[in-house]
Amino acid sequence: MSGGVDGPTVDAATGLVETVRVPAGEALVRIGEPSDAVYFVVTGRLVIEDPNGGPPRQRLGRGDIVGEMGILAGAPRNATVRADRDSLLAKLSKDSFERLAIEHPGFGLGVARTVAVRLSPAKPPDQTVHTVAFAVAHPGVPARAFSSRLLSTMEGLGTTSHLTQAKMDLLLGGEGASQATPGSPEWTELADMLDVVETTNEWVLLEAGDRPGPWATAALRHADRALVVMSSDPDQSESDRVAAFLDAAGPTFRRGKWLVVVWPADTELPHGTPGLLERFGATRALHVREGSDSDLARIARLATGTGIGLVLGGGGARGYASLGVFRAMRELGMPVDAVAGASIGGALSGAIALGLDPDTLDRRVTESFHNVLDYTLPVVSLVGGRRIAREIRRSFGDADITDLFLPFLCTSTNITTSERVVHDRGPATKAIRAGLAIPGVIPPVPHDGDLLVDGGVRDNLPIGPLRDTGLVNTLIAVDVAPPAGPKARHDYGLSVTGGQALRGKMRRRRYPGISALLLRSMLVGSMAERDRLVAEGYADLYLDLDLRGISLLAFNEVASVADAGYELAKPRIEAFLADRNGS
Repeated sequence: MSGGVDGPTVDAATGLVETVRVPAGEALVRIGEPSDAVYFVVTGRLVIEDPNGGPPRQRLGRGDIVGEMGILAGAPRNATVRADRDSLLAKLSKDSFERLAIEHPGFGLGVARTVAVRLSPAKPPDQTVHTVAFAVAHPGVPARAFSSRLLSTMEGLGTTSHLTQAKMDLLLGGEGASQATPGSPEWTELADMLDVVETTNEWVLLEAGDRPGPWATAALRHADRALVVMSSDPDQSESDRVAAFLDAAGPTFRRGKWLVVVWPADTELPHGTPGLLERFGATRALHVREGSDSDLARIARLATGTGIGLVLGGGGARGYASLGVFRAMRELGMPVDAVAGASIGGALSGAIALGLDPDTLDRRVTESFHNVLDYTLPVVSLVGGRRIAREIRRSFGDADITDLFLPFLCTSTNITTSERVVHDRGPATKAIRAGLAIPGVIPPVPHDGDLLVDGGVRDNLPIGPLRDTGLVNTLIAVDVAPPAGPKARHDYGLSVTGGQALRGKMRRRRYPGISALLLRSMLVGSMAERDRLVAEGYADLYLDLDLRGISLLAFNEVASVADAGYELAKPRIEAFLADRNGS
């Protein structure tokens, strides 16, 4: 038990609690029920559901407390809490809870601290995964080779236990003991042993094997994330195994039913991922090229929720500075496991998600953005957008976002409904093009009868959406937006004409430019959200790059802007790594 409750106060509570098992998908408490007990999560994962049917309001894991708010307020349950995987809880009745709070001030203080943290979030929620299970349906992948990479990553994080069927048989005292069927007394013994292993280790890797069966069911149901390794073109036998493994994880295990799809070593870009996800009911697919240690290492970090995320903000051509940041990270041995971006940051992070190295990325961007602005009669926008769309399609073609090697998302803004749109699946070309649609500069993109424009209108630095995926625990955010907007260089009164502004240039009298005005106006509304998330610690390293002197429309100057970003970012990344490593 943790969540602010520790030491002697926990000892005082131990004799009063009873253990409760909640299978994956079942409700622990329901909205409107009396608040008659609190629960401590011993092992497992719970979700607090949104009463309006939206995404879960919160996820709870080992050591968290459930239900204390209702007892303290003397009110019914204000939400339904459901098990996202098989979970073990310690239940403390209302009477025992109140008695402990009175007789043991340390207990009451610990609960009060927990409530304070929930009501006043000072940092992003901890979504770290502690127990990972994997099964291998691909006949060409040795389970040991896959587990060794996962295991080495987990062991580098803390105490780790690696359980196979044979090891579980030994722990339970006999061959075949791990083959218990759900609901039997032997199943309870197996679940008890898995709980013991989980509570005595920081990390647990459960190797479910290559054939569906009782042990595979136990391992997959007991995990925070369940991975199934499969080939990119499975035959019927392999497909049946994939389906059986994912079914074993439970129909309501929504958070972590992942496919790990193995592609030939020379694959440039995966394809057909949406069909695989729909066919097998998986929540995510990660892609691995045969023989690629770096791909396997990325899978291991993402599976444990310890990946490194890179978020790239919008800011016109100043966004090229992000290319220099990416290069600096790679030179310093800091991998990028997942990416997100808004506006030009969405296009550049999408290119990184293709799996490109820094040199290839720089070359591709230089080619794509050369003379990309096709100015037109400004009825809908200053730029027609045909060249932009052509270049995006040249890079991404008909690929879905889920086809990219790195997990990727970008944002746009639905100006019909005034909502932020997070694109984490669907056609990559359309999503990136919509995210680039600076209002008044580049045409909006029609979508289901609505209009989508630049993501920077609502969220120019999508830190929150990437953090919410639970894939990363280190997040680098690159902000290239100008720190201040255009100024009034002189008082030109209450009106100005184009001819007046042109004549003013000849006399060295500067007027605000239309592009700078439109871009800055677009960003104003998103800055408060950026400031809030940065203040709350959603970004582990916030790189606000001062790029004054670089035009927002200098789209032909890729190399010089990227170099500027490299020079500004590298020392700060070095300092961050030194501080993190304690040197």
